[in-house]
Parts: sequence; structure tokens; C-alpha cells
Amino acid sequence: MDTSHLAEHAGTAGALFASIFVVATTTMRTMIPLRVFGILANVVLIVTAIPTHNYLVIVVQSVDAVASIPTACTRCCSWCAT
Repeated sequence: MDTSHLAEHAGTAGALFASIFVVATTTMRTMIPLRVFGILANVVLIVTAIPTHNYLVIVVQSVDAVASIPTACTRCCSWCAT
């Protein structure tokens, strides 16, 4: 059974879901939701690129996640501690 079409549909639906997170990230007005949605957008974009074997998106979002997630988590935790 050829399941490649299922991966394409999952990737398309996931890309739509990821684009909602990206748009939501650009509409945030405060820093904590902005950082949380930025992290979620990176994770969702990576996860949705896996079924379609879109390696460029995986690499770019992984580099962005490695650079931004620790910083965002550190700043969120330091803000919540004050």
C-alpha cells in the first residue's frame, strides 16, 4: 500500500497549522506569549516538515530553534521569577 499521499496530506495540513502559529506570533503584543508562540511555531514547523521530507525547512528551523529556544526559555523563567 502506497502511503506517500497520506504524508503529503499530513504535511499540507501541518503547514496550515504551522502558518497559524506564525501569524499568531506576529500579532502578539507582550513578550511572554511572543516567546511561547515562537517556540511552538518552530516545533510545529519542524514536525510538519518531517512527513514530506522537506529537509531545508527542517535544517533552517532546527538552527533557529537551537539559537532561540534556550534564550526564550531563559528569559521567560527569569521574568517569571521576578
